[in-house]
Amino acid sequence: YIDAGSMESIDFDIKGGDNLLTGPIKAGYHVRVILWPLTQWKIGASCNAVCLEVPPGEDNKLCGEIQSCTGEAVVPGFQNNKVKIQLPADMPDLVGDEIRRFSVIGISIPSGGFFPGRLGAEVTDQNDEYPYYIESVGDFVWKSPDAGRTIARLVDNGADGNTKPYKADRGNVIYAQLLLGATLRTPRGAATAVYAKMTMTLPSGYACLAVEGVGMDLEHFDELIPQGRGTIESTYWTYADNKCTFTLPENGVIYAGSSVFLKVTVDNPSTPLSAFDEANTWTIDLEAAGDGHGSGVIKQAVTEAFRGDESIEDAAVMSSGRWSGNKAVLGKMSLVHIEPSSWIGGATHLLRIFFATEQDVTIGGQVEVVLLPDFAIPTPCEVTDLDPRIYAIGPAVPTHRIVGIADGCHSSVACTSRSAATVGVSARLVAGRRYAFGLKIRNPLGYNTTHQNSWFVYTRDFGGRRMDGSFGSVPLNEGEPTEGQSWGLYQSSLPAEAFNITVTDLRPYALTFRYARVTVAPVKVPTTVTAAVRITAPQGFIWRNIDSSGFAIHPANHSSGRVVLGYNISAPWPGGAPSVAYGNQLLFPSAVYSDAHTYGFEADVEVPERNPVAGFNEWRIEVGWNGTTSESRPFVGVFSSPPVRSLSDAYVGYTYNAVGKENVLTFRIRLESHLFGPGGIVVEMPLGFSSVPYCTPLGVNNGPSPFPTDVHCAYMPLISPFPAISIIGSRTNGIPPGLYEWRLVTSNPDEKTELVTDDST
Repeated sequence: YIDAGSMESIDFDIKGGDNLLTGPIKAGYHVRVILWPLTQWKIGASCNAVCLEVPPGEDNKLCGEIQSCTGEAVVPGFQNNKVKIQLPADMPDLVGDEIRRFSVIGISIPSGGFFPGRLGAEVTDQNDEYPYYIESVGDFVWKSPDAGRTIARLVDNGADGNTKPYKADRGNVIYAQLLLGATLRTPRGAATAVYAKMTMTLPSGYACLAVEGVGMDLEHFDELIPQGRGTIESTYWTYADNKCTFTLPENGVIYAGSSVFLKVTVDNPSTPLSAFDEANTWTIDLEAAGDGHGSGVIKQAVTEAFRGDESIEDAAVMSSGRWSGNKAVLGKMSLVHIEPSSWIGGATHLLRIFFATEQDVTIGGQVEVVLLPDFAIPTPCEVTDLDPRIYAIGPAVPTHRIVGIADGCHSSVACTSRSAATVGVSARLVAGRRYAFGLKIRNPLGYNTTHQNSWFVYTRDFGGRRMDGSFGSVPLNEGEPTEGQSWGLYQSSLPAEAFNITVTDLRPYALTFRYARVTVAPVKVPTTVTAAVRITAPQGFIWRNIDSSGFAIHPANHSSGRVVLGYNISAPWPGGAPSVAYGNQLLFPSAVYSDAHTYGFEADVEVPERNPVAGFNEWRIEVGWNGTTSESRPFVGVFSSPPVRSLSDAYVGYTYNAVGKENVLTFRIRLESHLFGPGGIVVEMPLGFSSVPYCTPLGVNNGPSPFPTDVHCAYMPLISPFPAISIIGSRTNGIPPGLYEWRLVTSNPDEKTELVTDDST
């Protein structure tokens, strides 16, 4: 076998006739070498040819100087694909076993490939007449396509296929196009073992299930004529793990340059796979025995990787669609939900978005929010951090800011008429951490059922390719299913006097070991409606004892059941005792709510250890929450709750950590309760620290909140077994709620200690 890819010249031998049935080859005769396959070779108009010596032991008659060497086309007007030389004028006749060896120099080797085959040869007389044609014998000639000549790529226009892009998704359909750099053919009579094959190898973790032709209705084709959607018979595909192999039967052929479109059905890997991961490489392999099938030798073309738009150099094969070399296998976001700040049609408001990624997003990445077609992003695009309490530091899973919010966002409208906003990431988003931000949007005028099933959040890498996604429409409440559980519009909002919440004690249950009593009253509807009602407590609150013994729905003058005092309640709660969903939701069955009555109820609730960080500290009532038309979703009410009475945003900073040395400590804490003397703040320190008997209750750089001027700060070694300081407010002014900082001069312990951290905080 001769690999044409490494040839610097075409060397060949010719022998004359036996002078009985065929005549000699004489001086001045013309010899043509036909370069098969004709469509691959493209040579110049001129070339150089010389006569070579043959190996010792063979007839070694030299032939003299070649008169001419030119390139010709088999088909006039086509590319030159045969070499014509005129033999020397003084060459002795070539007859019998005599051999002449020639070398043709300056032939351009094709960039395309071909599998083992023969060359053609033709001899004519001095007048270029009486042609005699034969095929070459001896070595077979073959060549692997140059890198990039076989084009393999995936359709990536956002509309066709890949509708199941997440890890472990089953039956995902991906569309691919192939343009082979070499004709793939199984000759007649070839043994099964040497049939020509084409193998697509997907990244590890994929399972190849089926390969079929594609229909005429792909968005990719648009109005293209011809579509170039060549189809190959699906019955010849076989599948093994991540490999899809097409085996050509006898006389089967796929010509080089033919456009073949494939519908590839796969099971996705069980783990996410970034588009920029080196392991995320799709490849195509071609192998065939060609005309040398009788020897059993199979030649393997160079493995070609699938490539996207940015790496395809041949503009002739480009189309208006988008291509990629692979598909990112998306991770699944967790802790994801979206809360509106307005539920009414036509309102412009802040959409509050919470999520945690499965994969780290590096600097230069993006967070993308995809809206429904009816919703719009005002110009300019606006994003912002949320209320500072959302980002408070505490014992629960914290919520973090996105570094990059200050740089704003970019909005776009896709071909599906969906608005989308992207926020650049200026610092790494760490996998598993919750993040939150606000995006300003404008609501449509009315409700549509699609509104509750089509909100999406994605992260993108530095190259703009998606990494993780919300795996379905983003729910309204964290932890809910993603099917049909997004937020939806209501016809109108209940005013403050029509929906009120009172909680007896907002100290955490972990502190009091008692459930607080919640009074939902008064509740008044502007018009009489028949609807189901959902009342949602802030994230972290848990409804308790929701049964006849702990749930009060009757007004004070009612003779049966537990009663609700005050609020001028005039009728029992129409829906009766509710069911509980996800801990913080009460679901009341459909009932008639009259505009002639005032309603209310009482129930127990477990107060969380801290203010909600997985959502806003709001109570909601939704009248017609499961309605499917605008008319069946009449009212929504929102009550902003006072904060949970817990400490948060605790922080200790230091200036020097050498043993026995003076150290200036900085403390920070957020108070939610007003502390009156002799109450105050007590901070215990580890054993070994000592302090001057006073501290400076001054805000650092004027601090987030200034302490009242009449507070007293002191080091109190006897207040507990540990060194401690206290900041006591006066009986008159006390210490109001706020975020406070102060300094304390201490001496470090005399012995070294290891830093002990708690990853859960």
